[in-house]
Amino acid sequence: MGAPKQLKRFSVYQMSETLSLARETAMNFRSIDARAKALDCLRVSLLPIVEWLDKRITDCFPEPWNSTFFTSIKRALPLFKRFGKLYPIALVREGDWVMVDPRREELVSVSSGQLAEFISQSRHEILCSIPWPYEKQSLIAAESMGMKEVVEHCAFLKYIACGMEELDKVLQEREERLRTMRANFSFLGSFVEGIDPFTCDWQGPFLPGYALFWKSAEGGVSRSSGTYFVPGPVEEAVKKRNSMRLSPSQKENEYIFFNESCHPEKLESFLSRVCHILTDVSKPGQFGREPFSKEEIKVVADFMKGIGMSRA
Repeated sequence: MGAPKQLKRFSVYQMSETLSLARETAMNFRSIDARAKALDCLRVSLLPIVEWLDKRITDCFPEPWNSTFFTSIKRALPLFKRFGKLYPIALVREGDWVMVDPRREELVSVSSGQLAEFISQSRHEILCSIPWPYEKQSLIAAESMGMKEVVEHCAFLKYIACGMEELDKVLQEREERLRTMRANFSFLGSFVEGIDPFTCDWQGPFLPGYALFWKSAEGGVSRSSGTYFVPGPVEEAVKKRNSMRLSPSQKENEYIFFNESCHPEKLESFLSRVCHILTDVSKPGQFGREPFSKEEIKVVADFMKGIGMSRA
């Protein structure tokens, strides 16, 4: 069926047109055609969410119908439950109202006009199935006094309201599923973080680090290329670079180094630090970082041995 399309909020124009149609339907409540137009407006408005909320067709029509009618349509959005001879109505992605034809035990498409007629025919069942202060005989008596259109429209209003309640239930089910998935996702995020030996219950030693900086006569300090894991090589690098300053004007400027030992927060931080230093080693030039000494390699190896060791 493909991925659901992106949902969009109703535009101001759509809302204005919809409310205008609602007013038109209210002013022409005696007309079944007006009710049909209202149902069609509802159908079009709900259609974009069908593919996000629809269910298996067997969940929409749970009665033990002949299973052959499930072959053509697989999913639908249940909206209106059964009232007397008016069977449940659902909305499918293709845009049709569908219901089960009990005589043939198969799904059939229903137009908004037909649905309006069905609601009118089942008006007594609709009103009597909902908490209502009158019995069927009272409704029939009211119709005999010329109030048939009033009864029909009240049944229509109740029918639509029940459909909105059913839709709200579907939304609540989906929201609950999303909350459950969000909670599970949050836990799995902690699980993924816990896989990193630096974020689990471990406190290893600090990773030694000594970084070269360039200090100007004005007091400014800026990082230079070259970071070492032991003090010996960085001290040699400082002496070498200071001895190679190009002009007397640079005599007041000098190279210095700072202790940058740290405790990496993540395994990737440790890897990035080592790779950054290796990048400096690969840079050509007179001020390039010297290759790793045996002592530095041992420091890195000893540090790696401690990774993942639980604290006492």
